[in-house]
Amino acid sequence: MNQNEFNLTIIGPEKTIFQGPAVSLIAKTPTGDLGILAHHAPLVATLKEGEIEYTLATGGKKTFKLNGGLLKVGNNQVTVIYT
Repeated sequence: MNQNEFNLTIIGPEKTIFQGPAVSLIAKTPTGDLGILAHHAPLVATLKEGEIEYTLATGGKKTFKLNGGLLKVGNNQVTVIYT
């Protein structure tokens, strides 16, 4: 894995939407937008309704609409659990 990448998993109650390397993620929290890059400090955040945007390690950008959820960051691993 490249130094500018992190492992991203987006998982919900019925299926996993994405699992693989990414270079950035932007998500909406109750206090504002949150941007994640490789080697981000550990955190847990509540996500509010809206879209998350993530950039794949291959260069493509994707968006995913969610009704809310949780974001966990640690050890260069980002997990989005959506509802």
